[in-house]
Amino acid sequence: MFKYGAKTFIYGGLIIFCLSHYQFSLLDMVYNPYAFVIFAVFARICEGTSYAIIGTTTYGVSSQELPPKEFDKYARLNSTVSGIGQGLALIMGSFFFAFGGYMLPYFVLG
Repeated sequence: MFKYGAKTFIYGGLIIFCLSHYQFSLLDMVYNPYAFVIFAVFARICEGTSYAIIGTTTYGVSSQELPPKEFDKYARLNSTVSGIGQGLALIMGSFFFAFGGYMLPYFVLG
């Protein structure tokens, strides 16, 4: 992380995250079952990698920039906000799926 900088890692993780969501939205167009499985697994690997990059970088930067007494508070806040966001994403994704079809949630939320 020190060689490239935290900003590069966060932006790179966000780009990989967005591209994996767009790849998920395009899975609806893959009709070969073997190709579908390969693309779905690849998209999941990209999504997990991006979350690992973003999460690790966020905690690393927070531990360096914040005082030790404040780090615990912000680490709990980060975990809480992430959990709320993941819960709301399910609700919003269901709403977009109901009104716009399979691809809309990935394009709007990704």
